[in-house]
Amino acid sequence: MSALFMCLGLGYIFNFLGVFLDVFISMFTGVPATDMNPVMDALDELTPGMVIYTCLIAPFMEEFIFRGVLLKKARRFGDRTAVAFTAVLFGLMHGNLLQFFYAASIGLILGYVAVRTSSIRYTVLMHMAINSFSTVMVAGQELVAAALGDLAAVPYSMAFLAFLVFMTAGGAMVLWRFGPIWYRQVTAHNGEKSPWKKYVYWNPGFLLFLGLCLLEM
Repeated sequence: MSALFMCLGLGYIFNFLGVFLDVFISMFTGVPATDMNPVMDALDELTPGMVIYTCLIAPFMEEFIFRGVLLKKARRFGDRTAVAFTAVLFGLMHGNLLQFFYAASIGLILGYVAVRTSSIRYTVLMHMAINSFSTVMVAGQELVAAALGDLAAVPYSMAFLAFLVFMTAGGAMVLWRFGPIWYRQVTAHNGEKSPWKKYVYWNPGFLLFLGLCLLEM
């Protein structure tokens, strides 16, 4: 629960950073900041199929790939390296600047949980909870507005804003309290030093993936 709380808090902190960067870039490029955020397009099409994909299918597949297959293979280079490496991959995979920051930060927490439990069952549930929370937040606002009018959606939006402020502050506090402890735990179980560790970020596969993701961004 502490890890989930930290994921939500960190997610919104770095989401605000991503939004700020998008607005900054928009000032120099003339491209609307909203056009740089594909999440808004997805949330505008909240069909039942999209909700199932966003809240159930995507979290399972992403955790299977990143905290399952890739993290397990990367643990030969040490737990700390594996957590950081898969978090970077997870952030880059989203293909846009806004999502990179909060996805990578959330990926660090999910990676920690995965190496501490040697399982992805908890990370899958956490990932589903994170995606479901965002979906419910947007869908609920649209439902209230459609049923009772835009004016009625204002209290709903204000309540969620207050909740987001609470989650952001709480997530930062949990990070301050447990972050250093979790870092030491991962470092303590880092395993023997691998002579190939320096090539984690310098292998051709990662460099090609990095180049494609940066081009997409």
